[in-house]
Amino acid sequence: MEKEPVFHRRSILNFLYSILMILFFFNNSYIIENISFKWERLSYFIIIIIFANIIFQRLDISKIRIVLRDRYLYLMIGISIWGLVSSYFSIQRVLSIKKTISVFLVFTVFYLIPRYFFNSEERSNSLAFLTIPFNILMTILGTVNIIAFLELIDLKGHIEFWTMRATIYLNSNYYGLFIFILLLMMNAYLLLDDRLQKCLKNHLFLKIYVIFSYAILVINLVFSGSRTSVLGVAFVFIPLIYKFIKLALLSSIPVGYLVWSNKKELHIFGKVRRGGTSGRGKLWDHAISEIIPKHPILGVGSGAYRDYFEDLGNKSVHNAYLNLILTNGIVGFILWMTILAFIFHSIFKLKNNRYIFIFILLSFLAYGFFEIGLFGELGLQMSIFWTIIMLIENQIDRERLSI
Repeated sequence: MEKEPVFHRRSILNFLYSILMILFFFNNSYIIENISFKWERLSYFIIIIIFANIIFQRLDISKIRIVLRDRYLYLMIGISIWGLVSSYFSIQRVLSIKKTISVFLVFTVFYLIPRYFFNSEERSNSLAFLTIPFNILMTILGTVNIIAFLELIDLKGHIEFWTMRATIYLNSNYYGLFIFILLLMMNAYLLLDDRLQKCLKNHLFLKIYVIFSYAILVINLVFSGSRTSVLGVAFVFIPLIYKFIKLALLSSIPVGYLVWSNKKELHIFGKVRRGGTSGRGKLWDHAISEIIPKHPILGVGSGAYRDYFEDLGNKSVHNAYLNLILTNGIVGFILWMTILAFIFHSIFKLKNNRYIFIFILLSFLAYGFFEIGLFGELGLQMSIFWTIIMLIENQIDRERLSI
């Protein structure tokens, strides 16, 4: 019997999206920050190649007509126009315009293009090409981090910026965020792709690697000390545990032992014992009482929010929903909440995998209560957010055709 491959026919577009994920992986890292070349420009270079491929090889009038019927397109155009108006009156006009354009760009690249210009095979492979290279890099990084934690190697002696909580990243919360997003993608890939499930049944090595990778990533998530990422992962794992209860229990044994036996050394347990919101309460109160009442309609612009927190160390508000009102006002908030309402409406139209998508979306929303990445610019969070929405709409189309 021929075994089902994880990858089908190769696609240049799928590989370009893989490269984008690798570039996002290095974003906010010490390595990137200490190289003079602006690595962020590479992301835009890859995006230009993607657009060129679509324009010269796949664009035609019939597809444009279909795209113009998409409801998310009109909402995102409205959000972008409102963001540009807000940017015009912002004290950080240029930066706000740039961030507003980036919001529409990530929507176009990770939702419109895969949904309307990928063929069916490329859409089926999209999660695989986004997840696998990202997984390999993070699993290697996480394994090295555990080895350093067990003091089997002295990384600090060779790489002075390395810490158990942040590794190559400047901020431990970024490390936790990247693990959270990767685990979300892995769970979606494992639960939604029948080909991968067949491969796991037929390949013992692949099954061992998946269990190993999950264990490494969960341990490193705890190492990061990011309670917000742990909260998001808790939602993501509910459908996975339900479907693969034996694998979940098997993976939990080494993870639980290593975490519990070293609980005194782990930052996250200290944060839990201290309780509180790590200073977020002051930020939220400042935004609600001092900034939003003065800019309720337009907001302060996407690039200016830190300028209004100078007395609090130029920090962000650490809440995606407050940040949305803060930057683009009540109108921007209503437009984004309309998008979320449409997403939930689409999910409840599904016959299959409904609860998988519900918990994936809930994980994003839970994360958004404590961080600002949701509804943001080009980057990891919103790229995967729009990829998931594309998969939801794609499944609705398949179910409609099968009736």
